[in-house]
Amino acid sequence: MSSQLPQKHDQEKSNRVKLLYNNLQILIVDDEYILRMILKDILEGNGATIFEAENGQEAVDIFEKNALDIILMDINMPVMNGFEAITIIREKLQQVFIPIITINAFDNDKILQQALECGADDYLVKPVNFEVLISKINSLIRIKTFYDREHELRMRLYQENQRSLKLSKALNQTKIDLEEKNQLLTTVNQMLDDYGKKLEQEVFQQTSQLRQKDLKLIEKDREVSLYTLASGMAHEINNPLGFVKSSLLTHLKHINRVYDLVQNNRIDNRMIEKERQLSDRILKRVFRGIQRIIDMIGFLKRLSNVDMEKKGPLDLNITIKDTIRLIKTQMDSKNISIKTYLADIPEIICSRQEINICIYNILKNALDAIKVKQTLDPGFNYGQIEIHSRFCAPPQRLIVNVMDNGIGMTDDELRQAFDPFYTQKPIGKGSGVGLTMADTYMKKHDGQITINSEKNKGTTVTLTFPIQE
Repeated sequence: MSSQLPQKHDQEKSNRVKLLYNNLQILIVDDEYILRMILKDILEGNGATIFEAENGQEAVDIFEKNALDIILMDINMPVMNGFEAITIIREKLQQVFIPIITINAFDNDKILQQALECGADDYLVKPVNFEVLISKINSLIRIKTFYDREHELRMRLYQENQRSLKLSKALNQTKIDLEEKNQLLTTVNQMLDDYGKKLEQEVFQQTSQLRQKDLKLIEKDREVSLYTLASGMAHEINNPLGFVKSSLLTHLKHINRVYDLVQNNRIDNRMIEKERQLSDRILKRVFRGIQRIIDMIGFLKRLSNVDMEKKGPLDLNITIKDTIRLIKTQMDSKNISIKTYLADIPEIICSRQEINICIYNILKNALDAIKVKQTLDPGFNYGQIEIHSRFCAPPQRLIVNVMDNGIGMTDDELRQAFDPFYTQKPIGKGSGVGLTMADTYMKKHDGQITINSEKNKGTTVTLTFPIQE
């Protein structure tokens, strides 16, 4: 999982929001040490007692040995993931209520639905906004207090009912009138029903308010994603910059040498022309280096959508070419080639940032599939990626095919390809959300993504974009 740390201003905001309950016992479950450290510092500063776990198994062990008030649970972890840990904890809790908030790096309806089905009560998207986190803890602890009071009242009611039954048996012959007792039970049950409706309404209101804040966090998360990809190209600027620097130093030495010749009257017309040509060649090299830097900055601006509106016209061919330049910086093997067959196609109206991320994820998966095959098969020497673009009608649509001769997928693997956190890559090499993100963005643009693959043969990913009139 990629590390996603909270922004500094979010930590400053958290200083304005305090826990409303003292001496809370909070369990933080996350395989990222830095995030656990920051969460611990913030919550201990609010008077809470913190327990830490790196994975789901440690979380279950700590839960069994300590009386906890709330659990902050990451989803994607080694040994045992968050879904499994939540399921085990809920089975052991039975009638006791301990709120569980999942903390996830990727906002997806399937993940949220699975977390809720396992027993989670709420969720947060990384990077964590501490103002929202503390507000959610306050809300869920308030609900826990209501639940505990309701549970205590029901237990008292149960005990009272048991005493009534014993009294009824003991005084059966005297036929004691229990109508008043039954009326009391009816009244208490009615109070519990009214209290439950009131609690449900308050939970709905609190959740609605917190969801509005979550939407802002999701937008920030999407904006950061592409900037992270573009940063991988930053070192490419250093090469022409160093070239320009060395050329200017050479030109400076050349100027000093010419100055000495002139000063000592040891230069004639033939030497002047020779020195002029040398100076011209050096300056042309400098201009080529500067132009390369200008081209690189323009490429990075297109990739990261700097100074562009959120939606607008996009030439998919340009996006493909820019993404190939970024992918080539990650090709540590010379035995991989990328070929393009790009037709003359019209522009589409879309969120450029999201489509850039979509194309990048597809090409990155193709590159990784070839690297895996090279590792597993010593006889596989040459990897190849082909990208095709074309216009089709009717209906009017653009089609992009990305083909590779990598490791491929079986039918079972293909059925799970779009599931969050599913990956064939080695541990630490992939998060399993690239295709999930691509599928989400394509559906958002009324497009479609399909995959055809054969194990040890390769994979073809097809992106279909509708064209608006």
